[in-house]
Amino acid sequence: SNSGATSTSNIQSINITYPNPPSINYITSVSVNSSKEIDITVRSEATLVPHKYILQRKNLYAPYNWEYHMDITQSGTNIVFTDTYVNSDDVIYDYRVIVQNPCGYYLDTTNVGRNIRLRGANNSELLLNSLNWSKYEDWENGVQEYEVLRSLDGAAEAQASTGSASYLSFSEDLEPFLSSKGQFCYRIRAYSEPISYFPN
Repeated sequence: SNSGATSTSNIQSINITYPNPPSINYITSVSVNSSKEIDITVRSEATLVPHKYILQRKNLYAPYNWEYHMDITQSGTNIVFTDTYVNSDDVIYDYRVIVQNPCGYYLDTTNVGRNIRLRGANNSELLLNSLNWSKYEDWENGVQEYEVLRSLDGAAEAQASTGSASYLSFSEDLEPFLSSKGQFCYRIRAYSEPISYFPN
């Protein structure tokens, strides 16, 4: 050990300044591209330094815990994750995004986004196509309306029907389409009520 006299310096305080975090972090949509691909779009705020956006996912049925899925590091305002490890025909997924600053601290967690799962069946005796779908979640003020889109025999999509947030099923009389080849493709599009984060 040292012996003898000692002398000490002055005290110097050092305050660490963390980069300003994005003030907006919001999942604006969870959209199914195909049975094997879902896009998750996050609205954020531009930052001076890149932040890490960590996508977590859980299956509505099992497993029930949030699991790390993928991450993106960037400083932009719109982040799109493409999840290609899905079975959107049969499974409903919940997504959320955690924001992490360059120092490794978790800053914020977004709202939860959930894909819409569409089911359909044909009744040849009654000449009806019947659809039902799961509700979209979870916008701040919920769903304003659902739109049913139909493509017939490979043609461009056209609106078949619209309905309120409680509108989760649709039946279509096929008699007007008897001269067609009978190749029907349907898709559901949800529209949100106004979101306070985005006044414009």
